[in-house]
Amino acid sequence: LVRISGAALKAYLEQSARYFVVRPGAEPNVSTDPEIPGYNFDIVGGAEYVIDLSRPVGERITSLRVKGRAVQPSDSFTLAVNNYRAGGGGGYAMLRGAPVLRDTQVEIRDLLIADVARRKTLSSAAYTDRHWRIEPAEYAAAAYQALHAGARRPTPPAAPGTRAGQRPNTLRIISINDFHGALEPRPDGNQGNRGGAAQVAQAIRNAQRECAPRCVTVLLDGGDMFQGTAASNLAFGRPVTRFYNALDFAAGALGNHDFDWGQDTLRARMKDLRHAVLGANVTFADGKSVPWIRGDTIVERGGVRIGIVGIASEQTPRVTMASNVANLRFLPPAPVINAHARALRQRGATVVIAVAHDGGFCDNRGGAPSCNGEVFSVAQGITEKVDALVSGHTHSTLNTVVNGIPVVQAKSSGRAIAVLDLPLGPDGTVTGPRRRAQRGRRYHSRRSRDCRGRA
Repeated sequence: LVRISGAALKAYLEQSARYFVVRPGAEPNVSTDPEIPGYNFDIVGGAEYVIDLSRPVGERITSLRVKGRAVQPSDSFTLAVNNYRAGGGGGYAMLRGAPVLRDTQVEIRDLLIADVARRKTLSSAAYTDRHWRIEPAEYAAAAYQALHAGARRPTPPAAPGTRAGQRPNTLRIISINDFHGALEPRPDGNQGNRGGAAQVAQAIRNAQRECAPRCVTVLLDGGDMFQGTAASNLAFGRPVTRFYNALDFAAGALGNHDFDWGQDTLRARMKDLRHAVLGANVTFADGKSVPWIRGDTIVERGGVRIGIVGIASEQTPRVTMASNVANLRFLPPAPVINAHARALRQRGATVVIAVAHDGGFCDNRGGAPSCNGEVFSVAQGITEKVDALVSGHTHSTLNTVVNGIPVVQAKSSGRAIAVLDLPLGPDGTVTGPRRRAQRGRRYHSRRSRDCRGRA
């Protein structure tokens, strides 16, 4: 339970209402924002309100009342949220730093199990509370259609691969993040079914095959691999390790939810994985190194030595069960990245990539992108030569350059992959100005490619 003001409650609902995108036209043209996962559209019980889609973003919540009384900015309320929301996750920055009145440290799935056991018979009427609505009526109908529409796009044909004996002139970084055990595709609003092990694997293999001649690829993960579905949770992530091992990942970052089943289970899953799970900024509470958490690694692709440093979120103790990380410290990332980048270069790495389970959001609707979030603070603090930064945690699409460093993130739950091409010189170093990923005629201008199945 957290304490929030009436102003914060309205801001919370305005953030949720951003899920709907309204485009001008004679008829209401409503869709869901592909950059906002469906689980970041929140409904607040105990409040009565209207989402007016005819109004601008940030001014859509009208008739906001609690217990029959109009909410005033200075009012005070208690709000029950999970630790992800309490930490500002999903773009709900207005909750970050809110006073915590009670922290039960109980898993939501356990609360659901207890409620089902108590009721014995499930009925939709027991959970239906019509306390909010969308207006005007024609916009509500369009929003309903958007939520139930589907879309498919064909998989592009493969391009020729790297020729034997040629020195690479391009490094293609392919990454996913926040997979959360999403082994099966799931409905994603008007985007149809997306994600799932098969679609993600196919998208990755396509990106590898399409790599231009004299191009090598490296596959990375931004953290939070296991927690989130019955298929993964019931086996404590074992099926997910088999999926990752089949795709030959090079390395990944340690996510906050990777600690959800305790350190013993995490250590077992890390042992099962063929790739390194990195947390360079994680130490014991006394400052000593954690022997089972590596900080960096060097892999070789086509003669190119690639150094990878991994970072866990500094907020991990606040966005996972605190008892699972009580003996650990999570240091500020930028100084740690700088130290490891220097060391990796000294050990012969010609390319250095940071993989951080930190994220953020960019708003491109005003022309020049406006970005905020932890990963951008991290990037601004990097003073050593880091060639790319793969991020995670916020389940967003990032495609920008900060402090001269390309920063990418590919949504979550296997709904997209990120693809970033870096030009290489004869010595294997990144040459010239860092450039955005070149997609070619067949692709969108974004780095993130959606993962969809064929109809």
